[in-house]
Amino acid sequence: MFFVDDSNLGGMKREIGKELDIIELFKLLAKKGDRIFFYYRPIEITQSENQEKPFLRYLDFLQNRLWQELSREGISLIVFPATRGNEDAMITTDIAISVYKREWLGLEDDVVEIVLISGDGGFARILELAKEEKKKILVVAGRESCSKRLTEIADEVLYIQDLVEEHPELVLR
Repeated sequence: MFFVDDSNLGGMKREIGKELDIIELFKLLAKKGDRIFFYYRPIEITQSENQEKPFLRYLDFLQNRLWQELSREGISLIVFPATRGNEDAMITTDIAISVYKREWLGLEDDVVEIVLISGDGGFARILELAKEEKKKILVVAGRESCSKRLTEIADEVLYIQDLVEEHPELVLR
């Protein structure tokens, strides 16, 4: 089960100084049957690009390119728009539901692994609780922006810098 904080993903892109191909990133990390919960802030998209209608372009990317590519691989993408300040609460709540009330998410099988794509230390407590429930914790983050507390809790931390070095296909040309 993957939880992606798009704001933190943007920070990882800035850390590596390159445009990251998130389709290739997700295809590298996820496997058939996985679910990716993707949380983004529409207002940041609208303000961050100089292109005409950036929000519509981003939605088109999420719905058409990203969703279709992952579907072909047997990976589910569930997208959640969030407002400033509530995306962390949404992610925390959904992690808790996946650990304690998985049937609310339509999950029949027990969640074995939580993959958090974010370095935000605000997720430390819920990941601690998930670990107490015997869930494997994997964090994907930028080396400079990953909370020390997350590195202590996680069973494994993958730094985006290392992933890009090992897998050049993760960088858009």
